[in-house]
Amino acid sequence: MALVRHATKQDIPSITKIYAHHVRHGAATFEIDPPECDEMDRRRVAIQSQELPYLVIESDGLIAGYAYAGPYRPRPAYRFALEDSIYIHPDFLRRGLGQLLLGKLIEICHKKGYRQIIAIIGDSGNTASIRLHAEFGFRTVGALERVGRKFGRWFDTVLMQRELNTDDRLQELKRILESVENRTAALQRFADFLRRTEDYRWVGLYDVDNGAGEVRNVVFSGPGAPAHPTFAIDK
Repeated sequence: MALVRHATKQDIPSITKIYAHHVRHGAATFEIDPPECDEMDRRRVAIQSQELPYLVIESDGLIAGYAYAGPYRPRPAYRFALEDSIYIHPDFLRRGLGQLLLGKLIEICHKKGYRQIIAIIGDSGNTASIRLHAEFGFRTVGALERVGRKFGRWFDTVLMQRELNTDDRLQELKRILESVENRTAALQRFADFLRRTEDYRWVGLYDVDNGAGEVRNVVFSGPGAPAHPTFAIDK
């Protein structure tokens, strides 16, 4: 039976060997020289220190693979997007372990409120990884042609993307509306929920009076609210 859990320092020798195999024999990664254990552990710590998932999967008492989700890009506007990576030991391929790892990664990232997961798949011929991501709702959004050179040949990268926390946010707002009888309390709950799930400095919910041609502020959540709570619709 396979077990997915968070990686620890004790897993690093096994993780390092798995990654070294893919560096030496495949184009899933464009690294040329396999990193040593210290570097692999530094990478693990960097991911987990951001409260992001770095997972291993055990099978038959051995570390059979690992996966993690890290920031897609370092600039702050990308902070709701992650990039996933999955590597399976060559002796454990085609056993469904990639599905278990990717499913758990998506579950964790979803609960943490991220909005996008992006897969950058080395080698457009890597049909196993492309198929795995497609099974979990990733769609191909593009390819970068001949951007990596390894083993004396050129490789493409395939870009795949999956959205998170879209329909669930709407369902939660509907649930609040149906469960809270007091209108003002429901609106405050709306504001709190929106503020938690996005990077808003403040949230304003407005009452629209079409007859009077006015928009009236109903509730604010957070500091920085505008000074004039009522204004004409055309403003």
